[in-house]
Amino acid sequence: IAKTEEIAKRKKEQQEKFELIAKEAFKTFGVKFQRNMLVEECSELIMAIQKLKRAEYTNCSPIASQRKNNQANLISRKDNLVEEMVDVSIIIMQFHLCSSDAVKKRFDDIFASKMERLDKRTKEHKKTLTSTVKSKKKKSPAKKVALKPKDKLPRTKFKKVAIKK
Repeated sequence: IAKTEEIAKRKKEQQEKFELIAKEAFKTFGVKFQRNMLVEECSELIMAIQKLKRAEYTNCSPIASQRKNNQANLISRKDNLVEEMVDVSIIIMQFHLCSSDAVKKRFDDIFASKMERLDKRTKEHKKTLTSTVKSKKKKSPAKKVALKPKDKLPRTKFKKVAIKK
């Protein structure tokens, strides 16, 4: 228990230190600069997501040597995604910490509302998946029907048409 309390204490101290750094950076650089940084960091996050998607797509190569190279690229892209997520989180934390109490309250209210909506959608989706799986299990397998020669469609003959120039 003492070790758990020590870890919690260190985490709290670290969080307080990070908050001081974030507030100081926000005050030093100003709102306009930080807004530009937010745009830049978000665009870098978007690019990291796109590059990861591309790496996942090319990782399906049938050629073994390409897959090996792509595997290293995939790991690098995942690492880059995490880094960009952290950058965006830091800048958002700066905005949140340096906002007025009214903005913080509004942020927290919207956050709670969106999390409740996400929870509701997740539960609805799980119900849909469960009912879809149950309905698929109930259906009997479709019988394969072989076409008889007379059932086949007749071939169509195309006329050759001269194209005028």
